[in-house]
Amino acid sequence: MPRLIDWTLPLVFATGVAAIVLANPDPLAREALCTRLSACSYSPNAAFWNNLMYEIGLGAAVSVGFYWLLVKVPEIAKRKRLRNYLLASYEAFRRDATYQFLFASGQRSVDPDMVEELLPQKAFREHFRQPSSKVHGDLWHDVANGLEPHHRRELFAIMSMLRDDMLYVLNNTDVADQKSFDFLHRLTKAIASHDPRSEDYDDDKMLLRLFWSIMAGWNLVTGYEEEDQIARIIRRI
Repeated sequence: MPRLIDWTLPLVFATGVAAIVLANPDPLAREALCTRLSACSYSPNAAFWNNLMYEIGLGAAVSVGFYWLLVKVPEIAKRKRLRNYLLASYEAFRRDATYQFLFASGQRSVDPDMVEELLPQKAFREHFRQPSSKVHGDLWHDVANGLEPHHRRELFAIMSMLRDDMLYVLNNTDVADQKSFDFLHRLTKAIASHDPRSEDYDDDKMLLRLFWSIMAGWNLVTGYEEEDQIARIIRRI
């Protein structure tokens, strides 16, 4: 419905302006059009109908204009602020989580430039799918083996902040696209269902599966995504 309104209002405004021009008491535009088309009919009550069309057109154009100035423009500005805020929050989430996973994989120190390079999903999964020098597997196995309580505490804080920011944006703006709305709500529930502070092996597996899905772009249905679906959906807010 909001998208239908967004498409309808410009049409109403344009129709109103056309009615103002063509039904104006000064018949200059109307006579020029009739001369060009050679198809205008005349009515003995033309003054009445012209005045009626003019008033309706003026009312429609002014109403739509005030709506855009007082409602739509502030709403668009607010939506843009919230969208940029959530994009920055999601990027910070990826950055902080990458630090924790690099430390958990056994790195003593982490180069910030390296973290920035690993922010895209493709770069993240290519790095952590490299063979491990410690076990028969990849670097993601090193993360699973090296996950310590302090890593879990940091991941818990990171996840909580992203979830809170998503809920804040969802509660303060209207997400017109139903699929995007449902996706963000499912993601917040998935985040809330995990507690990285737990040291249970099965909980760790579920936690790392969720993080791999977010950080590496893994989808159970379609496999690895070429585009970051979370960032794409946030941009559509």
